[in-house]
Amino acid sequence: MTNMAIAVMGLGILGLWFYRAPLWIYTIIILGLAVSIFALGGWGVRFWVLALLGLWFAIFYIPWTRRYWIKPIYTWVRHRLPAMTETEQAALEAGDVWWESTLLAGAPDWTAWQSLPLSALSQEERDFLENQVETLCRLIQEWDVTHLHGDLPAAAWDYLKKESRAGDSATQRKR
Repeated sequence: MTNMAIAVMGLGILGLWFYRAPLWIYTIIILGLAVSIFALGGWGVRFWVLALLGLWFAIFYIPWTRRYWIKPIYTWVRHRLPAMTETEQAALEAGDVWWESTLLAGAPDWTAWQSLPLSALSQEERDFLENQVETLCRLIQEWDVTHLHGDLPAAAWDYLKKESRAGDSATQRKR
């Protein structure tokens, strides 16, 4: 029965962690768990419960002890994490996350999304889609690529090689 109570409390703490509950709620739950274990255990258990409670309060409620414990842990973790890649750095420096943040958070503002102006393709982009992309699509049969050969036909590869210069120059102009 005690193990079941501890398991339920542990799941409750994980649930609070998932919903980012404030520290004072964790403290109340830890105190409740400590009181129940304190009441059920002998003197050895009571000593460890009090010691862990003291450690909890010292780490999370006294600023200088929090710095004393957290800084070495942070340094240890930071040295074991991989270095930030150029792509990650560019993504962080790119600015805000705009509308996607509300979408990924599960609470999109659909009226804000619908009020955004529609973007239009330039004439160069439309020509590219209507000419090169359409030609490439005519050269490729999806069933053959995915189920029979597992690769593009030679004619498609030749066309891509021939047209790659035009795509490179268009990309360069945009940057």
